[in-house]
Amino acid sequence: MRKWYVIFLTLLLSPQLSIAQQNVIDINLGSGSSSSSRLISEGVKEVTVVVKYIPPKLMMHYSINLEYIENQPAPLKQSTERGSESGNAGVQKNNSTDPCTKFLNGLDNLNTSKAVVEHFKNAKDIDLSCHERALDKTTKRATFYVIPGYKVVATVSDMSGSVYELSVATPVKNWYSHVGFSFVHNRGVSYYSKSVEQISTDEQGITSSQTVHQITEQHNQDDLNYGASVLYTYGIHDFGDIWEFGFTAGLSANSDTIAVLIGPSLIVKKNILINLGIIFQEFEELSGSYEEGQILTNGAVDSSALTKDSFKPSVALTIGFNFGD
Repeated sequence: MRKWYVIFLTLLLSPQLSIAQQNVIDINLGSGSSSSSRLISEGVKEVTVVVKYIPPKLMMHYSINLEYIENQPAPLKQSTERGSESGNAGVQKNNSTDPCTKFLNGLDNLNTSKAVVEHFKNAKDIDLSCHERALDKTTKRATFYVIPGYKVVATVSDMSGSVYELSVATPVKNWYSHVGFSFVHNRGVSYYSKSVEQISTDEQGITSSQTVHQITEQHNQDDLNYGASVLYTYGIHDFGDIWEFGFTAGLSANSDTIAVLIGPSLIVKKNILINLGIIFQEFEELSGSYEEGQILTNGAVDSSALTKDSFKPSVALTIGFNFGD
């Protein structure tokens, strides 16, 4: 029985696999805006920032800087940054009247992103291929990896300093998982066959005694039971940066039984949980075929035969820990 409880708890603690996703965020430097914020979906592992409408002749002066922000040392991060393959060389100018060549050459004379956007709006007689070449000529990209709990700030800069700031954050995690121990008020009652001397007097007034066995409650039982617990808590309300109130449900097991517990909890800095709730587990009680004080006419009965296990609610204090954050 104990082996199955250990296997059960091990399965509960096994990490779940997540499927990597990718997200692309466009930044339009010609929009007139200088900042924006994005909340990406849970499970996204990689984000590519695409900065559009950079004047080609100033491409070498633009950069995308990535910063991971959290209340702990920044993690190792990998990022790639690249501009268009044409870079600052642009497109070779000639006197051709080809609309695409004229349009691309015109980009090389522009000094602001707003002018680049207007140039695109006023474009005429250019095909899709030319439009894509122009976009590539005015685009710079950076890719970074998402780390849960960290906000990433991508700052686009030119010669004069920052021109755009993008903040990318993952959703706030309201669910917490902890492992720990539950201390349960023991509602179980054990019984045993107590030897007592029974005295009787017959009709002639002769007194005799004999030893019999009587069902008696054991009084040296533990007030508390304890077991290992796996807990899942939904955070409801924050009390500053340290305390958070939530509602917890979980499973607990020891060598004899498995239990379900629910109740309110206090979470301390996400890593420590204090729960006082109701637990449902098996407790020992007197079997229905016996009653306390009953004289056993057929001799002593083993204690385990006098009782049965029955599910009952009780009060439990649970302390949990999270070692992942």
